[in-house]
Amino acid sequence: VLKVLDSRQEKIQAAAAKKETIEQLVLEHKNQVEKAKVLLEEQTRKETKQKLEQIQLQSKKEIEAAQRQCLADVQKYRDGISDEHDRIVLSAAPYMETSAALFAKNILSHRI
Repeated sequence: VLKVLDSRQEKIQAAAAKKETIEQLVLEHKNQVEKAKVLLEEQTRKETKQKLEQIQLQSKKEIEAAQRQCLADVQKYRDGISDEHDRIVLSAAPYMETSAALFAKNILSHRI
């Protein structure tokens, strides 16, 4: 009878030891899962930050390119206006000289 009781006691102790080992393994697994979650969140944040920085850099480049194009268009427009102005002045210059000469002649003839 004592042997049976001792055997049962050993089985109970062995089961308790197994239970404790399993609980430790479960706790370690939970800790590992928690660490993995934290690492994954950090990695996700880093990737998101990098993507955002890339988008911002690309947007900045696109804005700068658009600004350069706008300035080039404005300069082209100004050059076109300047060319048009010069063309008009050159085409009107002979008439202006003739008009000025006639005006001067009229003034002189009225004074005399």
